[in-house]
Amino acid sequence: MKFCRLVNKKNAITNAMRLLRCSKRSVHATMDIQSEIDSPLPKKYHALITRRAKHGIHIYRYVYGTKPMFNKIKNNYEGVQMCYGGSMNRYQRMLIIDKKMGMLGLGGNIFLTQFEPLIKSLLDYAKIK
Repeated sequence: MKFCRLVNKKNAITNAMRLLRCSKRSVHATMDIQSEIDSPLPKKYHALITRRAKHGIHIYRYVYGTKPMFNKIKNNYEGVQMCYGGSMNRYQRMLIIDKKMGMLGLGGNIFLTQFEPLIKSLLDYAKIK
């Protein structure tokens, strides 16, 4: 069994949105504040997040960067529970859907996974219960 599948970076947003549409209970995602400021995710991505939240999906974003920057943006995302994750030395890029499937960044690449031990280890690393 493969534990993950490499995703073409050009298709990362499309894959992330497909995963978001599949969510039934929860979405756990990390955010690098500086990257979001320098090159924000598309408006359609944020609109989808807002729609999913309005449908009762619990959306959590774990934000990494400086605490003052977090305080400036923490109320900017409708329907999203923002949590401060810490400094960038703890950052792990990931999007986890229903604690069962997701995407992760590793070594400059992006992967899709449904491998339960990997999902669990990512959630544990980010201290997501």
